[in-house]
Amino acid sequence: MLPFDALSKPGSLLLVTDELASPADFLLHQLLAAHVKGRSDANCIIVSVSGDWVRWKAVASRSGINMAQKLEDKSIAFLDVSLEPGLQTPLASTSLRYILQAIQTTVEAMREGNTLVIVDDLATLEWMGYSFLEVNRLSRALVSCCGKTNVALVIRHHVVVPEEPDAILRTLLQLCVHHLEVRPLSSGKSGAVSGEVALHTRNTLDSPVRQIPRSHAIQYRLTEYHAVYFERGTGSMVL
Repeated sequence: MLPFDALSKPGSLLLVTDELASPADFLLHQLLAAHVKGRSDANCIIVSVSGDWVRWKAVASRSGINMAQKLEDKSIAFLDVSLEPGLQTPLASTSLRYILQAIQTTVEAMREGNTLVIVDDLATLEWMGYSFLEVNRLSRALVSCCGKTNVALVIRHHVVVPEEPDAILRTLLQLCVHHLEVRPLSSGKSGAVSGEVALHTRNTLDSPVRQIPRSHAIQYRLTEYHAVYFERGTGSMVL
């Protein structure tokens, strides 16, 4: 099993990257579940560009998490940033500053505790018309803000050309402490294997987390309720 608790540490960035053929939704949901289950002081802010609250709620229920109740008691907040609140114009014609301000305001309004912020995702902001400069400033501001407030930060970024990192990805790789890389199988689709996950750590001397290079990536299979992980060649050995 991947060490989710050790990856999303207060004050640091965990970067999650994926590709069209291997979306990392399952990892975001598992990170949320690992953070809130069994912890009375756990808070989480989900910042979504797609605004799919129904999907988050449905998947969380499979892990025994009542998202509606947590939304009511303010231990979970869902921020839909597809449109700036109160505006009828596309996000691309407004400033990204309000996203940071919304996160800061929500963190302050939450009860005291261990807070996780999940941003899903930055690549879509560029596709919606924002410049590299604006998205780059936002990513740096998010990392700085979470560092100052001791909040754990997870950012998902979609990779379009795997072997040619875009400018935003290069920035995120510089800012992150850990990087979960979700990739499709190089051999193509398989009914038994959905894809593979590698784990990279920027500073191996200071981190207790064991790196998982691409050459030894953990494979996974998505089921109706969860993801099953196994080593290459085993097919059914859950880690």
